[in-house]
Amino acid sequence: MTAAMRRLAARWLALCLVMAPASAIATGPAAGDASPARPLASIEALKPVRAGPQPLDDVRELTLLQDRIAAGDEVAFEQQPQIAAQIAQRLKTYPLELWKDARNRLALIKFTLSGGDPGILRTVAEKQLFGEAEAALARGALAYAEGFREQVLGDLNKVDESKLGPSLLGHVALVKAILAVETDPVEALKSSMKARSLSPGTLVEEAALRLAIEIDIQRADGKRFESDVARYLRRFPASRFAPAVLAQVGAFTAFRNYSAQPSKKAWVEMVASGLEPARRTELFITMAEYGIRHGRLATAAFATERAAANGANRAITLAYEGAAKVVNVNPANGLGLLAAADAFGPDAATSELIFVARIVGELIRAKTVTASLYRAPDVEKMPSKSAWLVKAEQGLAAADKLLAETVQ
Repeated sequence: MTAAMRRLAARWLALCLVMAPASAIATGPAAGDASPARPLASIEALKPVRAGPQPLDDVRELTLLQDRIAAGDEVAFEQQPQIAAQIAQRLKTYPLELWKDARNRLALIKFTLSGGDPGILRTVAEKQLFGEAEAALARGALAYAEGFREQVLGDLNKVDESKLGPSLLGHVALVKAILAVETDPVEALKSSMKARSLSPGTLVEEAALRLAIEIDIQRADGKRFESDVARYLRRFPASRFAPAVLAQVGAFTAFRNYSAQPSKKAWVEMVASGLEPARRTELFITMAEYGIRHGRLATAAFATERAAANGANRAITLAYEGAAKVVNVNPANGLGLLAAADAFGPDAATSELIFVARIVGELIRAKTVTASLYRAPDVEKMPSKSAWLVKAEQGLAAADKLLAETVQ
């Protein structure tokens, strides 16, 4: 699993699946739950709802908030930590009697798998309120939330999934997919697809789709990658996590040189056409960046042209166009474009690109370079001087590699 893939999975974990320490979960038959074979949610759901506030109502509030995040609600994203904490406090105040209702216990498990405080689940478990039929699910949820991931699948695989409602089952399937990514990608894909089908339109589906895209890239499955990306961008184009998907799309399509293949190029255009202008520009800029990194200069030129047509910042498009040309047929023209980009007062990242691209262009033109030939980016724009020096050294190494590839 690549570093980029781990970062994407970590974003989902940070958002919805808390990981902390763990210990054994107390289990035992609860009052009124004598039979291990007794259905959990199916029969309980037929009971009339008790009067007054219920834990399941609080958990539903968090679920709806997270689904708004999947739809691109920035306010919901900002509010989530505070609201989740408020819900956790309310859950702690409910009397013991309410936790004897299986619907509330299952809601608490869902709350834990959704990123809620796992301490509440531990407290209820220690009261011996989970029946035998629920015990494995409760243990697995708590182990996952507290970071004991090696024991999670053993518990979750013991759960009778026919006794769970689709929403909770979708969470369980997502957890199984995340746990299987590194050891069994095929099984992870199956669990991901199950999570998506059980929780359509929710943050669970959004996260499962992101995970599927990572696995497609890992397995170099271009056909499935295209299908999953198209589905994700059609269903969750405004998600807070869509930029991470766009970065993966840009990197994968550049590396595979999509612009050089008519059908692949048409796919990129199709996917981009469904995005908002800002997201469309973001996709093409990322594609241009990785085109240059991988020496796919035609792809970089195509993506830069499309970014400019969609209103990208002029300094950025000039910088990428110049960077592509300095290592292609016209280094002198490329250097001119880089100078023009520099005149627009670009941001730090674009300044770095210009600086490194100038070095490459001069290496190609004159086979020699000295630092005095260039105006380095404004150091004050950089996060720190040491960080800039590290990036410059990395840039020079990349320039040497790109030059070698170009000469060949």
